[in-house]
Amino acid sequence: MSPTTDQRLAPAFGRLRAKRSAPVFTVHLARSDECQQVAAQDWRSALKATGRTDACWLEPQADGAIDATFDPDAPTMITTRCRQGTAADHLAFALACVANQLDAEAIGAPCTVTTGEGEA
Repeated sequence: MSPTTDQRLAPAFGRLRAKRSAPVFTVHLARSDECQQVAAQDWRSALKATGRTDACWLEPQADGAIDATFDPDAPTMITTRCRQGTAADHLAFALACVANQLDAEAIGAPCTVTTGEGEA
């Protein structure tokens, strides 16, 4: 006996319901300054869904700092602070720090600890 139409479509409807109920994350691409809205269950899934190694999730903090988290398989967070500049300058600085860290990892440079503070 072959499955009914409802039985065949049930998995597809289930996936649609899951996507619709999933939270939406704003993912930034550090090298291109692009921004994508991704529906996913968590930030790691959102970063993976982009298929980009430079995808990062940014969280502005109350004190003006920005926490940039990237690499969903081995999470890395960089906290950046700017003493001056606009919100766009602060965002650009955070993305530049992520891109710089990714470039350093790609060439095998030793990991260094910095304050991440600077002028945008």
